[in-house]
Amino acid sequence: MKRLILILLTVACMFPAQGQEADSLAGTYINQGEWFALRDCYETDSNRMSPFIRLFAQPMLHQTFNRPYEANRCIVRLLREHQQTMGFGNIYAMLGMLAENYAKSGETNRAAETLANFIRQIEGKIEDKITEDIRERERIYRQLSAYRLYLRNDQAHYRVPFRFDEVGDSGQVLMQMPGRLNDKTGLFCFDTGASYNVATPEAAKRYRMRIIGSGMKSEGTRKMEGQLAIADSLRIGNLTLHHVPFTILDLQQGNERAAHVLGSLSLIIGQPLLTQFARYTIDFDHHVIDFYTHSPRNHRKSNLCIRGSLKIAVTKDGRTFGMTLDSGATTSLLGTYYYQQYSAEVAKEGQWDIIGGSGFGGVVYESVFKMPRVALSVDDTPFTMYQLPVVALSAHPNTLSDGFGRLGLDFLRLWKRITIDHTNMTIDLQ
Repeated sequence: MKRLILILLTVACMFPAQGQEADSLAGTYINQGEWFALRDCYETDSNRMSPFIRLFAQPMLHQTFNRPYEANRCIVRLLREHQQTMGFGNIYAMLGMLAENYAKSGETNRAAETLANFIRQIEGKIEDKITEDIRERERIYRQLSAYRLYLRNDQAHYRVPFRFDEVGDSGQVLMQMPGRLNDKTGLFCFDTGASYNVATPEAAKRYRMRIIGSGMKSEGTRKMEGQLAIADSLRIGNLTLHHVPFTILDLQQGNERAAHVLGSLSLIIGQPLLTQFARYTIDFDHHVIDFYTHSPRNHRKSNLCIRGSLKIAVTKDGRTFGMTLDSGATTSLLGTYYYQQYSAEVAKEGQWDIIGGSGFGGVVYESVFKMPRVALSVDDTPFTMYQLPVVALSAHPNTLSDGFGRLGLDFLRLWKRITIDHTNMTIDLQ
């Protein structure tokens, strides 16, 4: 289950004919979603950027590195000082981020009002479909405002056991957490690559979820639309949460093979729930995940960011790029952006193959080059992946293969323990 959030920005169109190199680089990194490169560019060259580009980059970085309050302050300033020159697409993207951050902090009514005010400004000036999409988001926030989302029993530390289960008879395994949903037993797939908590329509009915809205747009192997529902209670390990939102998606729709492979997969825990905690440690020796409500701030350089899914900074030959950290995928792959950077090496060492992958929306097949070995590192920690596919040309744009790729369970299981810290946006590999 994947959704790649793409904000289609028009920054490049704002550059003067002889625009500064720093402005051009920042615009390229924003449009391509290269957030670690944007961060490094901003740290070294922000004094050479134009005032507008410098101010535009700030909320994007705060948002990506999980600083929502700082992001909103910058968005308000950006709109106040540059709204007349930003263009509709950028204004829409920034107001969407503003509303999203209000909702994350529990101010769902304020999120709804932000979008309602925007609708009043644009109604009759743009096509009705766009206005209706924004109005649907406003309605969802209004519905969510009736709940105290993710209300939990008050502890500093929670321990949740997990196990590895085969998906269908595919030979592939996923991390599953036994638990209860609305007082019925269930299995929850632990998926750091998921932008939502997800349930199938059958699971929503079985667990008596409360449907509160529709029009939730998602991207997996193809674009889909689902409903939003609330589960009154969710328990895993000694953690109990109340009023947990789920996006209802038909994981099997339109493909019999997907139905066969994904038939046992009905509940997915994604980033909205995981980011409720300051940090968590996955202990592969003891098959437990420890969640913590507090993590002290430090001065380490972030090697994680969040754009819908979780991304990790990976280095090869001195170049750093972001790959999705995806516990919901059995295997890793390198995407088309990687191929563009290392095409000569891939052509020389890779062997052509076709691979298939399942996700909501069906099963897809990609033409790839399999690399016998690829040496990478996270900070100063090296690791090597074997028989790693590289997608040269994606048949399914805006999926994980149309980027730098993903690191799946085959990567995660190289380590004894992994700690993901949302306060400092760091990952530790042991």
